[in-house]
Order: sequence, then C-alpha cells, then structure tokens
Amino acid sequence: MEVNEALPEYKRYTYADYCSWDDDKLWEMIDGVPYAMAGPSQKHQEISMQLGSLIRNFLVGKPCKVFAAPFPVRLNAAFGDDTVLLPDLLVVCEMAKLDGKS
Repeated sequence: MEVNEALPEYKRYTYADYCSWDDDKLWEMIDGVPYAMAGPSQKHQEISMQLGSLIRNFLVGKPCKVFAAPFPVRLNAAFGDDTVLLPDLLVVCEMAKLDGKS
C-alpha cells in the first residue's frame, strides 16, 4: 500500500441495525463496526457462573443486580448509539437505565 492510499470506507451501523440482525451469531459493535464473537468454552462458562454467583451473593440487600451474557450494553446511546458490547457479567445499580432489552 502506498503511503497516500486511503483505507476503504466501511458501512457504519447503529443499534437499530444491530436489533434487526436475525442470525444466531453473537455480535459486538464498536463505533458502528460489527465484530463477530466466538462462543464461550466450557471452562469460560464455569468461571463466569462462579463469579456471577459470588457477585450476586455480595449484592444481597443492595439495589444492584448482576446479569450474565449475552446481555447487550449500549454505550453512546445518547450520542450516536453505535457501540454495543456483550460483557460476560454486568452489574447494574441504576435500574432506570435498563429498557428491557439492553
């Protein structure tokens, strides 16, 4: 590639696009660029469940809840709504931020 050669322009997607994808793949989207994710291994799931249980027990009596993947987390929802992540575990303490889907 020559130094002056521009990189190709790729389509950018939004959360609305993300919601319309009806395949069985796991996707994350960062700044409008989708990334396919591999499914978790057995060991990964065991560790994730153990951590989730520990966190859930810690949160008893607190206003927070723990959620397990896949649970879409939207970043930049107020600005461009073009970043969606699927963390293994998520702790939410402000339930008003949940919309039933993400």
